[in-house]
Amino acid sequence: MEFRGIFSRNVILLSALTWVASKIGARHSINAYAHGYAVFSRRGEGLIHRARKVRRLPQARRIPLSRRSHIIGFQWTAAGATAHESALERDFVTLTTFVKADALIHSQPVTIFFEGQGCRRRYTPDYLVQVADDAELVEVKYESDLKTNWERLAPAFDAAKAWSQAHGARFRIATESDIRRPLLEHAKRLLPLRSLPLDAKTVMLVLTHAHAVERPTFRKLLQMLPDRELALATIWRLIARRELHADLSVPITLDSVLYPP
Repeated sequence: MEFRGIFSRNVILLSALTWVASKIGARHSINAYAHGYAVFSRRGEGLIHRARKVRRLPQARRIPLSRRSHIIGFQWTAAGATAHESALERDFVTLTTFVKADALIHSQPVTIFFEGQGCRRRYTPDYLVQVADDAELVEVKYESDLKTNWERLAPAFDAAKAWSQAHGARFRIATESDIRRPLLEHAKRLLPLRSLPLDAKTVMLVLTHAHAVERPTFRKLLQMLPDRELALATIWRLIARRELHADLSVPITLDSVLYPP
């Protein structure tokens, strides 16, 4: 066995144990990363181990195991980077950001302590949504999870309601029936367009025609502008910014009526 570099005694020991474990078999392997080390090996003339101490970042909240896959990430909102830990939470943030552009969406905003089943328990709601003086504490849950775990979750939700009342807010549970509506598909398509630039002259022409025409459909507005490609991009971006209003409960087509504000 050959060692390269200068290692501390515990790193040398860990490398030796890892080598032995690899000879014994996978059942007896050592999870080096769990002990704060990264171990790499390769075969040349012999088995060479390299080990280094790695820094592990602490988790703010341990994500419990479940039958559903966790989709962890962030979305940029008016409050900054807003975290999500599931696909449904991601969709909730997307929809809320689209409907309430100035909303401050805070992920896991508060931990509430309460008494339940003879012991002290705690509960951390998923989001706090603030718009001006209005505040709403929100728990995002799949309907099947609510049905299966209602008896265990109900005391926590009661505590959240009490906390909300004491802090001038409301508490609600958002399920896939509330979130995954046709409006969500519009939000996914239109949100990225909100930050794209607009041609001022084309915007003026679109809005002028929209005011002048009795039923300004998407098709009519396109036909009234000289540059179809630029007009198409401008109309979509105006819809995204809510400067042209469409019925977002149904798909947008060329026959959709687009009213100015």
